[in-house]
Amino acid sequence: MIYISSAVCFQSLLSACTEPSGHRQASYSFQFSPQLNANITYTLRAKQIMSQQVRSIPSAFVQDMKLTWRCQAIARDSATVLLMQCDQFFIRSRGKDMDITYDSEDSLHEQFGVPGMASFVSRQGRLRVQSNGYTQIMNDSLNTSAVDSEAFALTTPLFCRLPDAAVSVGNRWGADYTSIMGFIPLQVHCDYTLLSVRDGKATLAIDAHLKTSLHTAGQKLFVANGSGYQKGKIEIRLKDGIVTSSSFVQFLSGEMDMSGLKVPFTQGAEIRITGTVEQ
Repeated sequence: MIYISSAVCFQSLLSACTEPSGHRQASYSFQFSPQLNANITYTLRAKQIMSQQVRSIPSAFVQDMKLTWRCQAIARDSATVLLMQCDQFFIRSRGKDMDITYDSEDSLHEQFGVPGMASFVSRQGRLRVQSNGYTQIMNDSLNTSAVDSEAFALTTPLFCRLPDAAVSVGNRWGADYTSIMGFIPLQVHCDYTLLSVRDGKATLAIDAHLKTSLHTAGQKLFVANGSGYQKGKIEIRLKDGIVTSSSFVQFLSGEMDMSGLKVPFTQGAEIRITGTVEQ
């Protein structure tokens, strides 16, 4: 039987702890910085299911949506200015005794009951994107139509909120921003985690807390008090921070107040985004 003294064991352990491993963890810096005149096409697909209860009577409807945006980086100073154009807008809502559709590419389905929807498609607007991925709609992009502001708000998930400092795999950072879910405005606190880096792309986990904010529709006051979550993954290009794919789920529950009528609701969504770049 072979015995090893405690002194030898301690010396071996000390050497293992103090000698360099030779595998220093890489760190990565991210920023949204597409080349000028680069053309980016984003496609967003969403499936939403909403359930509500009005005067103790339950109801539910399903909504499918597809949005395609064509963008060009036209200027850059402290941020990048994107010239954006919505090339396609498809939306279908269906429930009991209801099935209505709007498709900008189908002349037979032009009416969805939302004034200004058709005029929004193919009209250009400008979006200012900071290097950390935060966005701002430029004032000359909108007219007085509520449809314009809501449709442009749908561009929020196309961009990733990037860390201000270099990060390594396993690191986490947070971001606060506003978004929209089924035309309900949201306040979002999102935690991002860098999962991996491979072939010039980074994969991030997203874990967010959602909270509803005030919304006004026409002459009636509409308030949605609720909270929920958003979870999924997002893939971005290392060299310019452009989102190439993203998939996540959202869930929201709470109570709507429509001019004094209390309506409990739940709303879930599955969202997929793809982004392609042409120089």
